[in-house]
Amino acid sequence: MTTITREMEKQIKAMRGSILGINLNSNMIESLKKNENITSCNLLENDGIGLFKGRNRKSKKGKSERVTLKRLIKRFGNKSHDFLIADIKTINSYKKLFMKDSINLTTTKVYLYIEEDFDESHLVAMYKRYTDVEIIECKDGKILKIETENIKTNYILDKVYFVVDIVWDLFDLISDVLVK
Repeated sequence: MTTITREMEKQIKAMRGSILGINLNSNMIESLKKNENITSCNLLENDGIGLFKGRNRKSKKGKSERVTLKRLIKRFGNKSHDFLIADIKTINSYKKLFMKDSINLTTTKVYLYIEEDFDESHLVAMYKRYTDVEIIECKDGKILKIETENIKTNYILDKVYFVVDIVWDLFDLISDVLVK
């Protein structure tokens, strides 16, 4: 078994096209720089207050832009990237919105890496509504590999799933309060 970083480096070497990375570690960023088949790469880094600094995109003032995860589709557009790589802990509070956006943003695959102390069962169930999810086991966690090539989304079903997820989170919150 390899570590998450080693496994993601192997996956990055095989990638071709454009990539959106959210809170990647330095080893993954170095692998992205070494891969000559990547045409464009947008990296978003967490600044600690819920906003993300875009590294490759420049605003009119010459500073890097700040992008909220809620506004990813408005910023980048539908099917604008071939691959998306993200850390689950970074996007956990936005997972209901991010799940739908990640499907709409990418044309090929979504990679979400998870450290050991995170329960991914609800996230896997959310993605399995649309497509199969491959779970790659690593020493220090897991990687979710989601195929997004032939996914069809429905506006009404997306809204129903959003309400179901809110109810799920509400039951989780109530159960946590009752247990404590």
